[in-house]
Amino acid sequence: MESTQILTPRLRLKQLLSNKEGSPDLEQYHRVWSNDKATQWSPHGPCKTTNDSQAWMAGVIPLQDVPDSDQRFAFTVFKPVVGSTTQKEAEHRPAESFDRHPNDPNAWEAVGILTLLPLRHPPFDKTHPGGIADSGNRKVELGYLFLPDSWGLGYATESLLALLRWYLDTLCSADVTNRVELKASVHPDNSGSIRVLHKLGFQEVGRTEGEDIIYLGEAKRKNSVLHFRRMG
Repeated sequence: MESTQILTPRLRLKQLLSNKEGSPDLEQYHRVWSNDKATQWSPHGPCKTTNDSQAWMAGVIPLQDVPDSDQRFAFTVFKPVVGSTTQKEAEHRPAESFDRHPNDPNAWEAVGILTLLPLRHPPFDKTHPGGIADSGNRKVELGYLFLPDSWGLGYATESLLALLRWYLDTLCSADVTNRVELKASVHPDNSGSIRVLHKLGFQEVGRTEGEDIIYLGEAKRKNSVLHFRRMG
């Protein structure tokens, strides 16, 4: 399977396909998922070792003999390395007019991970008994995390808009019978992620209040979740 690449005005997205030991995909995934601050809002927490990342990554990439895994999509988000030709081109020329050296590892550095994963269960819906409604739509969960030095620069919004556009236009446009139902879940205190979801066109559809206390965002908090949805 060939890895899909998506270009935005400032960034490059590359599909993750291999979690084999020594693979660039695993190295990039571990770079992001091993960072304490990048993973501070994830209940899973950081991956301490490459083996941890390898096991965690197995749940987000296509694998042989795993049902529906061909519907999993995970991407590394790259930004140009400071001082590289790629960065200078991105700053001074239109994005479509230059060669951004996609195969030069010295021109890019991994700053984030994006995932689109098929849901086994219908998303939360406060308008239905029990909060669950099975509409028959294709249901997909969006996930993302970024290294702290890339926060506040608009990378999340830029890369996620490009990913969703690619997913909906390229993979879902031929299926006219079922709409795509995009879901995302965040902690109520994670204001940064909530802002990103609003910019992407997601709407809050409900909230789950947990009684147990977990450690998220560098503090002890109730295990509560805000549920968001966007129709594709």
